[in-house]
Amino acid sequence: MALKQVDPQEMVTRIRREAPKNATYIFDCDGTLIKGDIASLTAWSLIRLNLVNPDLMPTEWTEFKKAPFDYLAFKNLRKVIVDKKGKDSIYEWEAFLHAGLPPATSLDVARFSVQEGLAGEVLGFTKYVSQICKDQAANSWIVSGSPDVCVWAIAEHLGVSPQRVLGTKLETVDGIYAPRIHPPGIIWEELKRTILHQHQVFEPYFVAGDTIGDWAMMQMSTKWCWALVWGPHRHRGDEFHEHLQNEVLGPENPLPRDPGFYLFETPQKNWVIEVRGKDSL
Repeated sequence: MALKQVDPQEMVTRIRREAPKNATYIFDCDGTLIKGDIASLTAWSLIRLNLVNPDLMPTEWTEFKKAPFDYLAFKNLRKVIVDKKGKDSIYEWEAFLHAGLPPATSLDVARFSVQEGLAGEVLGFTKYVSQICKDQAANSWIVSGSPDVCVWAIAEHLGVSPQRVLGTKLETVDGIYAPRIHPPGIIWEELKRTILHQHQVFEPYFVAGDTIGDWAMMQMSTKWCWALVWGPHRHRGDEFHEHLQNEVLGPENPLPRDPGFYLFETPQKNWVIEVRGKDSL
């Protein structure tokens, strides 16, 4: 078995051609369907639109709001949170910024964030993976650690029903979001596989992901996996690269560093590896 460079459109055609009737397709959202992060973009919008409870903002916010609060400034604010509370804390903080809002308002802000992000080029749909999702919308599920209300705005662009979005849920009280994550928690790593099982999805034909958080659900695939490989800056990117190298490619096939599309076929399943290189999220 050798890793070979391939034409991505040929892979899209082959995946479609080989699919059994009623095949199930599974997609992560951030870094997989989109270049960017819809939870972060929506959080940035919530702050700029003055829709956030001030108690949820760090004390350093008083300095940030004195200058133009562009997306780079928001990323720097995120870094403040990470430095104080750890890497994984940022996902909870971004979700909690919706507290006090009805879901309809949060969805409107997420939709605004998608449109603004596309126009400002801080968000973009990945060309081939999003194409597969759009083509197979009726048979697709989007599974994400981002708040589900944010991912609904991405799903709308691809024709996927919000009922087929399995994202992190905030608890609601009298129709208003509370600053609490609904069990089972942030939908990440093993919880992605668990929530798919809860929705009676056990053997998807195709699974696409880009981080170690997607690895458990990628193991569910019966035929095709599509792995997007960003730079090591991606959250726990090194771990994802190591899993691809050690558990899929083996020592004979080094994970490519040059951007491009590669195919690795095994008796169990086929892997399309899309190397984005230094391309930034």
